[in-house]
Amino acid sequence: MDRIKAHIKGLTISSIFVLLPVFIGIFLWNELPDKLPGHFGLNGQVDRYDPKWVIVFVWPLIMLLLHILCSVMTIMSSKQTLSDKVITALFLIFPVISNAAIYMSYASALNTSLSVNNISAIMIGFIGLLMVILGNYVPKVKPNHVMGVRIPTTYESKRNWNYTNRIGAWCFVADGIIVVLASLISFITGDSLLLLTVLVVTTMVASLVPIFASINYKNKHKDEAGYYDKVD
Repeated sequence: MDRIKAHIKGLTISSIFVLLPVFIGIFLWNELPDKLPGHFGLNGQVDRYDPKWVIVFVWPLIMLLLHILCSVMTIMSSKQTLSDKVITALFLIFPVISNAAIYMSYASALNTSLSVNNISAIMIGFIGLLMVILGNYVPKVKPNHVMGVRIPTTYESKRNWNYTNRIGAWCFVADGIIVVLASLISFITGDSLLLLTVLVVTTMVASLVPIFASINYKNKHKDEAGYYDKVD
C-alpha cells in the first residue's frame, strides 16, 4: 500500500508537469494568435492550424488522460514487477511529449529565435536519453506485462526472457545514444528529416533484433531440459 501511495504521489507531480503548457498558454494568451500550429510536416513546416483554445487546453488534457490511464494500468497491473526507479522513469514520458509538442506550437506562433526544428530536436533528444535510462533497467526486470521484450517466446521460457532482454537492453541503449547524437546534429544544422529518418530506422532495428534473437535462441535450446520453465 505504501508503494502504491508513493506512485500516486509521483503520478500527481508528473500530471502537473503534463499540464504546465496550459499555464504557459494562459500567461501568453493575449500574445498568441487565434490560430496556432496544430501539426508539422516532415520538413518542419506547419500543415494544419487549430483554434488557440484547442492547443492551450484540449491537447494537454488529452495528454493528461493518456498519462493517467497508462500510469494507473502500470501501477495496478497484477503482473507489474518493475522497480520504483523504472516506474519513475516511465512517469516522464508524457510530461516530455506534452511540453515539447505544445511549446513547438507556441514557438512557431510567436516566431521565437528557437526554431521548430530546434524544439523537435530537443524533444526527441530527451526521448533518446530516456531510452538510455530505461535500457539500463531492462536486463534487471523480472517477467512482466509492462516493460521488456514481451513476445510468446520470452513468456514461455525464463531463460529466453533473460537472454532476449539482455540483448534488447543493449539495442535500446544503443538506439537511445544514436538518437541523442542525431538530435544534437539536427539542433545544430536544423535538418529535421535526418533526425526523423535516424529515429525510425534505429528504433525499427532495435525492435526487430531482440525478436529474431529470441526466436533463434528457442530454436537452439528448445530441446534442452528446463527450457520450458514457465515465466511466472
